[in-house]
Amino acid sequence: MRPNFFRLQALLVVADNGSIAAAARKLNITAPAVTKAIRQLERDCDAELFIRARSGVTPTPAGLAMIRRARLALNELDQAQEELRELRGIAQGKIAIGALAFARSVLLPRALVAFTASRPLDDVAVFDGEFESLIEPLRDGRLDFIVGALRETPLSPDVVQDRLFDDPVIAVARRDHPLAKRANLSLRELARQTWIVPPVDSPVRRLFELSFREGGLASPAHPVVTTSLEVMRGMILESDRLGFVSRNRVYYELQNGLLVELKAKLTRNKRPIGIIRRKDVDFTPAAEEMIKRIRAVAGALRRGEAMPSR
Repeated sequence: MRPNFFRLQALLVVADNGSIAAAARKLNITAPAVTKAIRQLERDCDAELFIRARSGVTPTPAGLAMIRRARLALNELDQAQEELRELRGIAQGKIAIGALAFARSVLLPRALVAFTASRPLDDVAVFDGEFESLIEPLRDGRLDFIVGALRETPLSPDVVQDRLFDDPVIAVARRDHPLAKRANLSLRELARQTWIVPPVDSPVRRLFELSFREGGLASPAHPVVTTSLEVMRGMILESDRLGFVSRNRVYYELQNGLLVELKAKLTRNKRPIGIIRRKDVDFTPAAEEMIKRIRAVAGALRRGEAMPSR
């Protein structure tokens, strides 16, 4: 089976737009031409790729597998063209990065400042989101890699994780909170407080739950759950609630004195940070340079350096 470029392109446009008619408008061709391309591709694959209905089309399991591979193949072709431009001395690449919550505060901004200074003609796109929303774009090549907290649970065989460093996770409060100047706060005292925490399936939330469970205590009741640093910061500043968060994620709030780190005995206070990528991927020169910059910033954070190297 050797499906041609147009058929693969038609497959992806139909999948992204949910109907033959919408795909035809997007491709600026007739609906029968799109239908013909899809049917020919189905014959090439010897499988039905879409379920047709009046409301549109839905990919079958075979269609989903083909869509992922088609995206990866077309993205590989784009990367090949980028490498050819590099060989001709035209340093004008493209990078698409998935940013988990941790990476968005310090790690990626610092690395991006250094990267864009060295390669000002490159196009950089950063897509923030939860792991579940970023993993499929990574697998099909729409993202070059993801940066953030590594997963404890096994990932699909085509995805690997490269550890950069262990990130401290801390309890934070507003600077005039009653506990702000207390030393050696016990778990029992912390369990009586009201909290703002990440969702239950996040690495930081698991550390939060384990800290209390291993201390023989129930987790604090009725926490506010959010993935938003802005919501957490605002609620902490407006109340006596505490937050459980990466120290580096609230780096600037700690530096500016908006928030303070509590002197609390939390047994589970670190989680691994790194790069999540496709297995055996050949990165473009631009992506390689970006990863180099990320590793440099990660090294500075690991050593506790306050400012990035210029």
